[in-house]
Amino acid sequence: MNDENVFHIPSGCKNAEEFSNYVHSKIMECLKDYKSKDATLKHLLDEYQIEHDQTNTVWDLLEIAYADFFIEYEKNRKTRENDATSSTKGIEPGFF
Repeated sequence: MNDENVFHIPSGCKNAEEFSNYVHSKIMECLKDYKSKDATLKHLLDEYQIEHDQTNTVWDLLEIAYADFFIEYEKNRKTRENDATSSTKGIEPGFF
C-alpha cells in the first residue's frame, strides 16, 4: 500500500471515529475563543497537525447539524471582532 494514500490519525486515536471526535473537540475549543473558520484551520494545523481538509469536513458537518448556532456564532464573533477593533482606534502603537 502506498503511504500517501494512508489516512494518518493522531497516535492517541484508534480509528476514524475517534479522530473525528478529536477534531470536533479541538474545533469546540476554538469556538469558545470566537475563532473564525480560517483561524481555526490555521490553529489546528499549526498546533495539532490536523490538515485543513479534515478540519473542514468536521466543521462543515457541524454547520449542517447546528445551522442556527453557527448563524448566531458568526454574528457574535464579528461583533466581538468589531468591538475589539474599535476599542483600539486612536491609541498610539507605542502605548503598549
